[in-house]
Amino acid sequence: MQLKYDDIEKYIGKRFRFQKDSIQFEGEIVGLGDSVMAISPTLVIKPWVVRTAEKDIHLHPENDWQICGGEKA
Repeated sequence: MQLKYDDIEKYIGKRFRFQKDSIQFEGEIVGLGDSVMAISPTLVIKPWVVRTAEKDIHLHPENDWQICGGEKA
């Protein structure tokens, strides 16, 4: 599954499993963060905030993350 950054409103409140290299976690998308993230020399975005049991993780979903939908993914 590929999540698109601009479609965040469709995904708020939904749980996904995220994986990139050796990093893997499951969490609920809660919105955009207050900070900014540079994704290219000319583009800055607010990262998505994914709430896990331990902490909030800020990321850009289109940055090579493998994503599975649903709590049983």
